[in-house]
Amino acid sequence: MAALTVDAAYAARQESRRLCSDSSALRLAARQNLLVAAARRERAETVAIAATDAQAPASASPWSELLWSRPDDDLNRVLVAVA
Repeated sequence: MAALTVDAAYAARQESRRLCSDSSALRLAARQNLLVAAARRERAETVAIAATDAQAPASASPWSELLWSRPDDDLNRVLVAVA
């Protein structure tokens, strides 16, 4: 009976060590994934800001007080301002 208890205790300690090792590896992987995700997010935000800044500034429509987000040369050739 005592041999079974000692063997069970030994097996439980081994399982505990294995689980501790596995959880440490998972925590490390999670931290690394968090760092990679944060870097990707920062890069995406930088690209989004650069893309927004690269757009032409809003210009006033010659026909109304609306702002155009970008000048449209095709539209300027077709529409004629009425004075």
